[in-house]
Amino acid sequence: MSKSVGRVRTMFLITRKEGMSYADFEKYWLEIHGAFAQKVPHYLWYAQRHFPAPADGGCATGEFGIDGIAEFIYESAAERDKAWTTPEGRAAYDDVKNVFSRVQEFTFEETVLMDRRS
Repeated sequence: MSKSVGRVRTMFLITRKEGMSYADFEKYWLEIHGAFAQKVPHYLWYAQRHFPAPADGGCATGEFGIDGIAEFIYESAAERDKAWTTPEGRAAYDDVKNVFSRVQEFTFEETVLMDRRS
């Protein structure tokens, strides 16, 4: 039985800045941009998904053009909206241009089909 939990998950499909090596991208995203994102209030959970480094120096997912995925979970859409209007949210948003050339955002409402954590 599925259960809508009312939570909102936002995923960002990310392409690194043109000319930036994958190693520099990972380091900046983890250490600098990640520090900005961790200060943003109103979310329950934040994760970065890093792909294995591309051997040819190209994009980590080849033709898909994605170097990583960032995820946030919020209690509600209202909490998500509040998060990015705070000074910390604006600072994280302003830093995007320093590391990413493209960010595609997708927002989902969660429906849990199975949860074995309990």
